[in-house]
Amino acid sequence: MDNHQAAILQWQQQHPETTTKLRAARQHLDGLYCELLEEIAEASMDVEGEWDVREFIDSYGQRLVQLQHIVKTVFDMGGYYA
Repeated sequence: MDNHQAAILQWQQQHPETTTKLRAARQHLDGLYCELLEEIAEASMDVEGEWDVREFIDSYGQRLVQLQHIVKTVFDMGGYYA
């Protein structure tokens, strides 16, 4: 176990109620993430030129990065990898 994992485990032990809530939220967030990925996959089929690429990134880039960060944080702090 590395220092990061040890710190997460200690945090989980200090905040058991929050850890339980995060574990409950994981499945819902995973579903939202999959829906966004499906939307991105479908929309990517229409991307053809430089303008389309910019529009595509503007439409999905920030949402994808933010949701990835939220999902990773919830999974880590909720004990997904423990």
